[in-house]
Amino acid sequence: MRRKRLSLLSLSFLILLAAGAAWAQTADSGPPPVLVLGREDVKPGRMGAHEKVSTAYAALFAKASPDDSWLGLTPISGEDNAVLFLSGYPSFAAAEASHSHFEASLAQNAALKAESDRLDAQSADMRNASRTAWFVHRPALSYHAPKMADVAKSRLVRVTTYRVKPGRVPDWNDYVKTLNVAREKAGASWISSAAYESQVGAAGGTFVTFQFSRAMAEMDELVAKADERQKAIDAALGGDEVVKKRRQLISEILAEPATTNLYVINRAESHPGATFAGLDPDFWSPKPAANAAGKALATKKEAPKK
Repeated sequence: MRRKRLSLLSLSFLILLAAGAAWAQTADSGPPPVLVLGREDVKPGRMGAHEKVSTAYAALFAKASPDDSWLGLTPISGEDNAVLFLSGYPSFAAAEASHSHFEASLAQNAALKAESDRLDAQSADMRNASRTAWFVHRPALSYHAPKMADVAKSRLVRVTTYRVKPGRVPDWNDYVKTLNVAREKAGASWISSAAYESQVGAAGGTFVTFQFSRAMAEMDELVAKADERQKAIDAALGGDEVVKKRRQLISEILAEPATTNLYVINRAESHPGATFAGLDPDFWSPKPAANAAGKALATKKEAPKK
């Protein structure tokens, strides 16, 4: 993972829901207003080495800028070597301040600066490409958005990308808002999503939604009950004729079909904040396993020499 760089406020990595320095976090905190989403295309065969460098970056930030945090996501579906980093902030100004604090820490500590340069060089050798995009949270397009406690205890993330045609963003907003009203009417408690709209670094009209889950078994339930749940939402929308019209409408609004990819939250690629990690310490801050064999050797009495 590259360390943060600002160029017109474009950091090199990204959370969702792991906060920047100035964002006060609690278990009930919702999605951050500003999301930096970074993507790194790792060279084949270098994923393991990439994880080690990411872990070293986390150690560097713990010294230079401990309030910074991010989630690292590795793919289960889609492009196998595309790693995502999510970092959230209360504002663009807060993100800039966070970056400035990190750079100042490096400038004042030659050892940290040398370590940062070394990791930058190693990381660059592992990537084919990298990209950063900035998004803002759209509460009206989200549905029962997850709280920080939900995210901290999750292990999987479904990321869905929508690309809206030029001039059709208002139509997209109306389309999703109507859908959310129907979801409420149908009691769609199984849905929880946080929606974001691109600002810089991605094509205009790009929307991304995040859905978190704790295990793959939750996907089994979604598949098993998909038909009956969809019928409930269709009925809440107004029935078959309305649904047919909406299908036609969405084909006119979107530039291409939506894509959904599944990622696992990778502890080695992440650097969670203290509050976030404390919501599931067994996962985020596991205690080192006791080395029973080593212990036995250390306490074993030396056999008497003959």
